[in-house]
Amino acid sequence: MRYLSTIFVLGMMLMVMTSCNGSDKTTPVSPTFPSGKPTGVTAVPGDKSATIGWNPVSGAAGYYIYKSTDGNQFQRVTSGLIEGVSATVFDLLNYSTYYFGVSAVGSGGWETSISYPGGAPTATPITPVPWVGPDPDYVVDPPPAPANLQGVAKDAATELEWDPIYLGDVPDFAFYRIYRLSQIADYSTWARIEDSWYEVTYRNEDLENDSDYSYKVTAMDITAQESKPSNVVTLHPMDFPPEMLKNVDIFVNFGRIVLEFDNPAEADIAKFALERWDGINILGGEVIVRLVIDKPTSTDPDNPETDQTGLIRYYYDVVRNRIVVSDAAIVPGTFYTYRLSAIDTHVPPQEGPTSTIVAPSPAM
Repeated sequence: MRYLSTIFVLGMMLMVMTSCNGSDKTTPVSPTFPSGKPTGVTAVPGDKSATIGWNPVSGAAGYYIYKSTDGNQFQRVTSGLIEGVSATVFDLLNYSTYYFGVSAVGSGGWETSISYPGGAPTATPITPVPWVGPDPDYVVDPPPAPANLQGVAKDAATELEWDPIYLGDVPDFAFYRIYRLSQIADYSTWARIEDSWYEVTYRNEDLENDSDYSYKVTAMDITAQESKPSNVVTLHPMDFPPEMLKNVDIFVNFGRIVLEFDNPAEADIAKFALERWDGINILGGEVIVRLVIDKPTSTDPDNPETDQTGLIRYYYDVVRNRIVVSDAAIVPGTFYTYRLSAIDTHVPPQEGPTSTIVAPSPAM
């Protein structure tokens, strides 16, 4: 009977620890890896341009195109992934020699080596020359309007997203423009808030809560032709509670447990709450310690801010945009579970949802 009781208690502890450790997490998706570098790479010269093609690569989430003027030093042409198997590179000089290459990239960011027309290690050069025929439709016509514009209202901010325009579909596409119509301005004029935007997501900050903001997006090509506008979305920022802290990490460092998380985007975050349990009391749900620290202003890891005990040190890593908290009030050999949340300046203060994470055991 004693052995059955022991098994029951151990089973209950395992169930509770599994529940606490997994309640705020989702199963990560494994990254994909390209099966090899692209094959069949071709480069066809055009008027101040070159059209690059290649065969699809299994496991690739997209491709990068590289350009060189000497065949040795290659630079990436595009900032974002190309999802198709061809694209046109513009803004080249006619009668100048160029070399091109293509790499394959997996969903986790792993990139193959570059593959060239004609095969490695020497790429086949091409020389763009002026086009003597009629202009293709994409040169004459403006780009298509960006599609499926969507948005989410945040605390004093909004976030936008829309479908991308691919170079394979619109070879002379250049960038996006973002327009805003504000209730603060009495909805009288569409203001262009971004003139040259290259991503398909956008966060608009420093807004007035409890006011309406409308947005639309257009596309521009390399000849300064502007598309018709996308659909319009209207958003209403409010003083929401803080969001869950993102990308929470934890590790042991010289008898300390170090927690890191992304610096929240919300402007009114004032404090962070840290709740800590040890491995013994977690079964009963007893909170050992609840710590509330100010959002750090120190950016010097050698001169961090501390709590009144001096055992909790924290600073803002400005390079990585991360908050780093070091907890020395721990017992070596004990497992700890932490719950972290953000607290804003609302009256009364609003506390966001918690992120739960289990620390490795510090050495004895």
